[in-house]
Amino acid sequence: MKKKSLLIPAIFVFMILSSFTSYASVASDKKQMKQAVYQYLEAVDNYDSDNIISCFQPRKYRKGFITWNNSSVYTKVIRKLHKDYFLYKISSVSVKGKKGNVTVRVRYYDAYDLVQNGFDDAIYDWGIYHLDASESELQKKIYSYTMKEYKNEIYPEYYIKCKTVKIPMVKVGGKWKIQKMTKSMQNFTDCRTVESINKIDY
Repeated sequence: MKKKSLLIPAIFVFMILSSFTSYASVASDKKQMKQAVYQYLEAVDNYDSDNIISCFQPRKYRKGFITWNNSSVYTKVIRKLHKDYFLYKISSVSVKGKKGNVTVRVRYYDAYDLVQNGFDDAIYDWGIYHLDASESELQKKIYSYTMKEYKNEIYPEYYIKCKTVKIPMVKVGGKWKIQKMTKSMQNFTDCRTVESINKIDY
């Protein structure tokens, strides 16, 4: 009687174990990626610039990354807008090696016009009559006029945006980090306040 070869069964066992190990590794990566993105979205919700920055890979690899510091008047504006409107949900996660993407559905308030109108009102209704005012006083007035503009908006739903955003991820030192700040990410992170201020003609 011939002995059955153990080679073929051994190969099948190896293939099954390899497949299981690979699946487990991908599942673990996806879980870590989701956790990293949730950490970022929670930081955005509170608009904590330090925590937002910590979600990204080292600064030398980041591009197009701008945040307001925690004492900025626009940080207060963003926090109010996020409190009223910001919602998010992760819809999918994909990974290949040490890179991947997390796709997120977000709702946020587009403050591009709000920021420009609030700034103009503060300068032309108050600033030109108080040329000796301190920077601190001016900042308080900018916030006051911006919030007044916000509360008086007749059609706020016009400025509410719902977008699907892909967040690029990279594994650095065994941890998943956001690879870079994309334009679409910047839009919902700061409600387009940075873009708006950069377009104001002083």
